[in-house]
Amino acid sequence: MSRSKNLMSITAGDDDETTKWETVLEDYLAYLRGCGRSGNTIAIYRDQISRFYRRKCPRWDDERLHFLDWNGEPQIHTNHRLDSCGRFWKWAIREGHRKTDPSENIQKRLINKHSVANVNIADIEKLLAVFRNEHKAKPNQWEKTRNYACVLFAIGTGVRPGEGLRLRRSDFNLGEFYAIISGEHVKTRQSRVVYIPQNKTLINLLKRMIKAHVKAELPKEAALFCDSAGRTLCTRSWFHIISKRAREAGIKIKPYDLRHAFITHSLMKGANPYDLRDQVGHSNMEMMKRYYHSSAEARRNTANLAPLAEISLS
Repeated sequence: MSRSKNLMSITAGDDDETTKWETVLEDYLAYLRGCGRSGNTIAIYRDQISRFYRRKCPRWDDERLHFLDWNGEPQIHTNHRLDSCGRFWKWAIREGHRKTDPSENIQKRLINKHSVANVNIADIEKLLAVFRNEHKAKPNQWEKTRNYACVLFAIGTGVRPGEGLRLRRSDFNLGEFYAIISGEHVKTRQSRVVYIPQNKTLINLLKRMIKAHVKAELPKEAALFCDSAGRTLCTRSWFHIISKRAREAGIKIKPYDLRHAFITHSLMKGANPYDLRDQVGHSNMEMMKRYYHSSAEARRNTANLAPLAEISLS
């Protein structure tokens, strides 16, 4: 028996409340596909909306009290849920599927200025040591080479996990040290160039992987960071790979933490936030504010850049 039927036997009344939201949600996701929204965006909407209904089990068109119950949820997660569910309900009202919008007049929660935790470099080094040792132990095993290259690429470029895992070998120009992220896989739908650090280890690993692709006669459309059969590695599988290696290192790190580390530490080292925005694919500068962590050293360097340093007082 399917999960939906099991839920229906427990919670459904005379009208099938359990499956109604699921049916309407599928129609909504089909509408988003028709509007050209990316697969990543659609997956986020499915996850946010489904998670709310499955955890709270509210009746259709009577969700407001459940929706107001934050349960200590982080601010950013609350706002994501408010945005995803609110858009879904407003669309359902327009289409005649429901009467009310439970998110109406609910304000987004204030987010701390520095809402993204700063990932410790020492922890990243511990994670890299696990991947590096695995690769050294079995240097000719595809998965070990791919994993080591993929984690280095993530830390070195700041790309989203789903973006990096879908890169094809034809998207790379290692002579000029860049790769092209296709708008097809980006929630903003905007293609962009990401620059790759001129790190000898990373570049050699990428070159080796490209040669292996060619030797195996994989199609150019195959993702570079694929499995041994040439299939695209999904974000969930990559999450489990990172999480397992992190546990072995005695730390907690998720794939998205590598992107956070790239942004926060680049900012701390003085990277131009506008250039950084374009590298990581943010649609506006507001997002950058969440990543910057000020320090006494950074403020001291800022003070030394004041115009006073250029004025002769003799």
